[in-house]
Amino acid sequence: LTPTLSPTPTNTPNNDSKSVLDFKYPNSIIISRNGNETVYESTDDPKKITDWYKDKIKSMNMNVTTFVQTNTNNNILNKLVGADGNQEVRVEISKQSNNPAVKIVVISK
Repeated sequence: LTPTLSPTPTNTPNNDSKSVLDFKYPNSIIISRNGNETVYESTDDPKKITDWYKDKIKSMNMNVTTFVQTNTNNNILNKLVGADGNQEVRVEISKQSNNPAVKIVVISK
């Protein structure tokens, strides 16, 4: 007689339910990962990247709770915070005027 194994429920808390990789901008590379913080880099336009993250947060049924755009002498700093009651995601998009690369920092809690 072979025992029948029933599947084990997977309701254990899983911080990867919305993985940080879910928040990887398509045209970016991972620069570093440290715990719940991931840093990406892209050469796309910062506005395009910011719009992608806004749409991404909304598509995950999160509300964009904070959105700040700053552009001083072509130095760009955009910050978004999305939350759904269970998880919070913070995205910081920055570009220095003398650097073609856009830095994207994603913190998922």
